[in-house]
Amino acid sequence: MPSRSTQPDQCISQEKFQIVLETAPVNEAEVSAYCRERGLYPEQVEAWQDARMNASDDAFAESAFKTLKYRPDFPVDGFATLAEAQEWIQEFTEWYNHEHRLSVLRYVTPGQRHSGEAEETLTQRREVFEATKQRHPERWSGRI
Repeated sequence: MPSRSTQPDQCISQEKFQIVLETAPVNEAEVSAYCRERGLYPEQVEAWQDARMNASDDAFAESAFKTLKYRPDFPVDGFATLAEAQEWIQEFTEWYNHEHRLSVLRYVTPGQRHSGEAEETLTQRREVFEATKQRHPERWSGRI
């Protein structure tokens, strides 16, 4: 979430994504109040929402939206309140960072990558694969 000192044009993609999610289920008056609390302009948020509806230019947002909309607990009928949306996105973020293993990260979580745990996990995994390859070389067609 942008700090009160952040200018609307200085928000990064992740912040915009969170703002779009939090303001999607609310009416115009609630969006205005939300913006006043955060030093944003409703027109800026509307532009981010429009960009999301026509998004093909923000790979991070596209990937994140695809991941969250395919979650089994994603509310297909939307959120009843802003607080409900904020709670859901907080839980989604925790899951994504600490449980969801990404192929691009060689099947470790973003949290493991950022904390430095990934290297140990990948080393242990490689050792298990090497030992298994030694015992059953017929099961391996190439490199590990």
